[in-house]
Amino acid sequence: MALRQLLTATLLTAFLPILFITGCTPQITPQDDTRSCATLFDVFDRQVERHKTGDAATERVTGFSYLRSDRFLAQRMRQADSNEEQRYLAEQMRQRDLDSRYRELLRLPQEVQQQLALWAPDSTILALKATLSRCSAQLMREDFQNEEVYQRLKKAVAIKDDYHGWRRAVGLYPLFVLPVSWLADNAHEEIQHSVATFDESRLKPETTLVYRPNSRQPLAAKAIRAMLTASRSNIGGLHQLDQGDRQRLADSFAPILRQVRQSDSD
Repeated sequence: MALRQLLTATLLTAFLPILFITGCTPQITPQDDTRSCATLFDVFDRQVERHKTGDAATERVTGFSYLRSDRFLAQRMRQADSNEEQRYLAEQMRQRDLDSRYRELLRLPQEVQQQLALWAPDSTILALKATLSRCSAQLMREDFQNEEVYQRLKKAVAIKDDYHGWRRAVGLYPLFVLPVSWLADNAHEEIQHSVATFDESRLKPETTLVYRPNSRQPLAAKAIRAMLTASRSNIGGLHQLDQGDRQRLADSFAPILRQVRQSDSD
């Protein structure tokens, strides 16, 4: 009897943490409401803020947790005069947010990634990405049922700058021009000297990494113009190259890069 009680206690001790984790971290299914999706985005953003893994390439849009913008999209949104164009630009901002979230996710500690993955049906990173995408679309559908949302979005997409008004007023920024310019000039001279004195015969295969396109297929100017013209055939007038065109441009223009490894940190 004592042995049975001991085994029962041992099993409970082993499985309680698992029950606690799965019970406290809800999984989101396609039938879940918008509130669960909003909670997931809030939990995700708090983890990113806590671990300082935020993506600086885009700016979050206040009041729209699933949108991110940049100066170009913000300006186009303010100029857009039709709901169709505004919706297209908003969709581009939604994709910007997803791309940033995927990068932020990979920068998070592995244990945090695993915790966030519990929100997905399969508890995997791949399933979490699919859940974030599905939730992003759901949150956008809920918000954009009312056309008044476009006016609110236009006001929210302003990109903040990093200038400090009081420093500009007292003229501190011009004081930094001379030292920054001096450092930049020195850096340029060092790079130019390295390029001018570079001797390719000194490269050693064991310490040199070479990156080059899989194939070199130069494009004619006419083909490039046609490709770029076709890329803007969308309501927002944005250049949207498909993967095939991106690859063709890379095969035509990508340089050959040689990285010399002088130490393990290179």
